[in-house]
Amino acid sequence: ARDKRGRIPDERRTRLLGLVAGFLGVTADSLDDEALRRVIDAPLPPVPREKVVADDSSLEARFVRRLLRGAADADLGPRLHEFQKGWREVFVGALKPTNLPEGWSVDHAAVAKTRPPPETLPCRAFLAGRCVWGCDCKYRHDLDAGAE
Repeated sequence: ARDKRGRIPDERRTRLLGLVAGFLGVTADSLDDEALRRVIDAPLPPVPREKVVADDSSLEARFVRRLLRGAADADLGPRLHEFQKGWREVFVGALKPTNLPEGWSVDHAAVAKTRPPPETLPCRAFLAGRCVWGCDCKYRHDLDAGAE
């Protein structure tokens, strides 16, 4: 945020300089143009991936596989909840967010929505005459399926 004259407020500027100094391992007083250039030229961190697949060798996938290893279906829910809770605690501790949605908490337990198996659902594309999967379609292809 900038003030009306387009300058960064002193408090924010001091905080940002402290972050840069911490990144470089120096004091804020010792920052000079060369040090700031090193920060500007530093490579960006990797972008977090949106999807992790089970056979992936990424850190996320290895961690989830370790979490699930040997888990019976009965204790899978609580183990996943503890995993989510731990990540949320790291998120809140590291980023200290100020605008979380109402009702959000570290302990919130997500309830998975169950969905019927695809073979029990009518194929909407088939009913509209546009299904390209034919007999390989995972949804039902009966003409009376649209009556449901």
